[in-house]
Order: sequence, then C-alpha cells, then structure tokens
Amino acid sequence: MSHRVEFAMFAGELAESLSFNKSIGQIFGFLYLSPEPLSLDEISSRLSMSKGNASINLRYLEAWGAVRPVAMSGTRRDHYQANANLKEIILRRVEEGISRRLDLAEERLGQIGLPSDPHTRKKIQDLRNLVGASRKALKILPGFLKFLPK
Repeated sequence: MSHRVEFAMFAGELAESLSFNKSIGQIFGFLYLSPEPLSLDEISSRLSMSKGNASINLRYLEAWGAVRPVAMSGTRRDHYQANANLKEIILRRVEEGISRRLDLAEERLGQIGLPSDPHTRKKIQDLRNLVGASRKALKILPGFLKFLPK
C-alpha cells in the first residue's frame, strides 16, 4: 500500500471519528498528499471506491472549499486538487456548523416564547443570552487560529 493510500485511510478514520463520512476524509487525504491534480477516475480507482461515491463526496469537499476542480490541458475531464490551507478549511467548517446550530437554537427558543412562570422564564432567557454570546464568540474565532502552526 502506498504512503498516499495509507494516509488516505488514516484521514478517513479521522473524519469518521469527527462524525464525517469516511470517504470524504479518504478523498481529501489522498488529494492533500498528491503532487498533481487527479481525475475522478484516478481517485475512485486508487481508493477502491465507486465513481458515484467519489463524485458525491467531491461535491461536498468542493462546497466546503477543501478541494477545487482544475482544468488540465489535453482532457475535458475535471481534475481535483486539495486546498492545502487546513486552517481555512477547519475555520469554515466550524463557523458553518456552529452558526447553523445557533440559528436552529434561536428559532426553537423563539417558538417557545417566554412563559409566565418566573423560574422557567429566567432559564429560557439565560439560554437566549448564551446563544447570543456564542454568536459573538464565533466572530472572534478566526483570531485564535493565528496561533496554530502554518
């Protein structure tokens, strides 16, 4: 097994441990170590996965900004290259994930309204305040990433 495939398997296990699809991690890991852009056929063949599975997961990775399609001369097929800026990818995924969850929390808390019972009203208001503070904290998250190695 090549080092790239071995790394791709590790990346798949890591992705799975973080509640992502294993194939997403494998594809990203393989492309991350690849010195040149690869076609869908090459990715699916080298990782022993169906083209359909590879294609779907490449679309997710594209949407996350983790990979990008690259035009190669002499072929009409798209080739894919990994975004080597891991901090950018991580920040984007964390911001999107937390923001989506905060939106849902705000929506659900708004649907509940404020009950007349003072104890319950205070608890719900405390949760609303926590959601608001979390949104503010999310805005300063990019500043913390400057402390991570490049």
